[in-house]
Amino acid sequence: MDGWLSGSWTVAPRASANLGNANQKGFVAATFTSQGQLSLGGVLQLNQISSVILQSATSCNKNLFIQNPDNTAVSFDASAAQFTFSTGTLWIQAPVLLGQFTLQSGNISIVDSLTFVNTLHIPDNSYVAGVGAAVLNLSAGVSGAGVLSLACTSASVYGLSMTGFVNVLGGTAIFYTQSDMAVLTVDGGNIVFMQTVYPAQLNLLAGTTSGAGNVVAASALISTKGLSLGSTFTVNTSLVVEKSIVAFGQTAAITITDAATATVTGTTLLTGTPNGPRVTNNGKIVAQADLSSQNIPILGSGSVIVSTKLQVSQIQFSQKAVTLSSGASFSGLNTFLTVSKIESASKGTVVAVLGDYHFACQDECDNISTPNNQPPNTPFSFSA
Repeated sequence: MDGWLSGSWTVAPRASANLGNANQKGFVAATFTSQGQLSLGGVLQLNQISSVILQSATSCNKNLFIQNPDNTAVSFDASAAQFTFSTGTLWIQAPVLLGQFTLQSGNISIVDSLTFVNTLHIPDNSYVAGVGAAVLNLSAGVSGAGVLSLACTSASVYGLSMTGFVNVLGGTAIFYTQSDMAVLTVDGGNIVFMQTVYPAQLNLLAGTTSGAGNVVAASALISTKGLSLGSTFTVNTSLVVEKSIVAFGQTAAITITDAATATVTGTTLLTGTPNGPRVTNNGKIVAQADLSSQNIPILGSGSVIVSTKLQVSQIQFSQKAVTLSSGASFSGLNTFLTVSKIESASKGTVVAVLGDYHFACQDECDNISTPNNQPPNTPFSFSA
């Protein structure tokens, strides 16, 4: 079928209709209901409050564009249909409801509103992308080895269980329930965690995180010129921090567990407002490049290995050990210190300056602590 339809049309239960060629089909003030076998393809233009209602088996094996060019209150309701899509791209440019939807292969791009009534499965080598002004509702969950990409006005995400990739690139994405995925990348927009999320690999590149839910990652990467961290993260195996500026909100926190290693490979600044956010290191921080912390306490029972400079100010610093490579230094101001030992990696001399006091320790300085009854307003430094 080609051309334009107006009025009311019904495909009876035992009938069939073929709208599957690549041409344009227009609906003008029309109601089209399919209760039989239906094939779709090409361009479907819904105009003047038209509606398409699918209630039975529907298939599409080529590109399909569902459009609303005149911006009237149109609808494409397939919530009661068994809709199978394979090969090509499905473009959603009108309000759409999908029920029992099977994506065998191909990709979905959403620029309007789309609700999946049932679980969406994204197979390997396929993607589902919300972009621009799109509003995406994934209330029944998502599975699969493909890619879910969110760069739209808003996305409501429930029950992800994916061996594939999730990319948050813009807009607001809210994770309402516990979820897991192979890779979660945040590279723009705002991602809100309402419950715990478990990515095997977490990439924090740009944007804002918020919400009361924790993110528990096996491995993580932070590489950003300005990430605003407003939620909590736990890393169980490895964290790599490339050259970055990380701004901590009042409820932000990063926890490095006792089995994890955080490696700082580029100059990094941790900054934020005092009396709230913190880094808890129970494992190991390996600072291969300059690391600075302003107002962000570094606490825990772990250790820090410094290759160049570790600088802190206006914080509380509590660790089991700080190890300084030759030429490296650990310095700060207005900081409460509790460190079991500050040692030289080469077993040489550690030179210490605490305000007006200068002294040297052979191999290590032990039990470094500042009185906690008044703010320490004198600078300190340890160098090897």
